[in-house]
Amino acid sequence: MIRFEFPLTEQVRTWLRLEATWSRWRHFAQANTPDDHHAALMALFECVDIAGRSDLKRHLIAALEALCAAPTAQETTSQRPRRIALHEPVAQALALIDALRQQPGRIDHVMRTQPLLNALRTRAHVSGGVCAFDLPTYHFWLKLSAEKRRADLDAWAQPLHPLLDAIACVLAHLRAQSTPQTHTAANGCYQQPLDGRLPRLIQVWIDSAHRVVPKVSANKYQFNLHFIPVTDEGGIGTEAVSTQTVPFALTLCY
Repeated sequence: MIRFEFPLTEQVRTWLRLEATWSRWRHFAQANTPDDHHAALMALFECVDIAGRSDLKRHLIAALEALCAAPTAQETTSQRPRRIALHEPVAQALALIDALRQQPGRIDHVMRTQPLLNALRTRAHVSGGVCAFDLPTYHFWLKLSAEKRRADLDAWAQPLHPLLDAIACVLAHLRAQSTPQTHTAANGCYQQPLDGRLPRLIQVWIDSAHRVVPKVSANKYQFNLHFIPVTDEGGIGTEAVSTQTVPFALTLCY
């Protein structure tokens, strides 16, 4: 099964972009070759660009405060395991809030004060602009030991940790709010009325054997799901919408 996630708010869209880019950074930073560590730095620059939004920290703090204020008094014994699964321990949320509030104002502080990163970030926008003759100091750094490069990568990424830890917490809570429900889309289309509340995130699971991808449109009263045929090469099929009946699983995360 392939999971597709569709954020319906700008906040969640930014969180998912940071999560995906940070995952790439971790993958390449843990490797050993210079090419992997170059890719890690490119992902790090993307993270810094995405995290540069002035409202990101404020929205994360508000989301964590909402977790702390989640009602517990009416919780039944059967609901308590569910609450644990939602990753809502108040102590964790409070610690993340404190870490965010102690974070310096500009997330790119290390980039601006580290000459190597500053030069690389400027040249990275030029196609083929990071050759050894363009950035000899960067070429020298790439020839250092893998252990030294990994230590530098970890130090340069350190300012992002409070943001990414907070995003991991709020996304884990958001995703765990509901369990997938199975449905079928006749002729590749599915509609569902909403109760006046727009989900922040919609998750759709599809078996890859059906060779379709979902397309979502939504407002607070209804959302529409269309399944688009695709080829093995990732191209769009000849039909705008699949004519087959597509079984899928759906989660609405509020």
